[in-house]
Amino acid sequence: MWEQGRITIAQEHMATATVQYVIAQVYADLPAGAHSRGNALVTGVAGEFHQVGANMVADMLESDGWNVRFLGTNMPHRGILAAINETRTDLLGISATMLFNLPHVRALVHEVRESLGARAPRIVGGGGAFRLCPAFCAEIG
Repeated sequence: MWEQGRITIAQEHMATATVQYVIAQVYADLPAGAHSRGNALVTGVAGEFHQVGANMVADMLESDGWNVRFLGTNMPHRGILAAINETRTDLLGISATMLFNLPHVRALVHEVRESLGARAPRIVGGGGAFRLCPAFCAEIG
């Protein structure tokens, strides 16, 4: 809404804080996963500042039995790669809200697959950028 000038950035940030508060309340009531499905890492690439969706995904994965590390957003690739190695990640969730972040996603996916080879985690992406550009998902596999 702020992009259309209907609310200010300050109002958008207050709304985001309210949503984060509600998510924290809901998270407290989520049942813990009964079994371990593996290690998941959820993050957003460098330049991605929207983290509510990624945070919700991390919470849902944890509720589904995944051992989750949520790194937040705006993460440099080297930090993400280090976290993957440290946690022996089985599933990497990448969030991208804005289309201009898709080149960062492409580069990260390439770096993960190139550096880890057969040990690379399964990679899933989500967020507005993926929804607006579905061909991108097919392109990066």
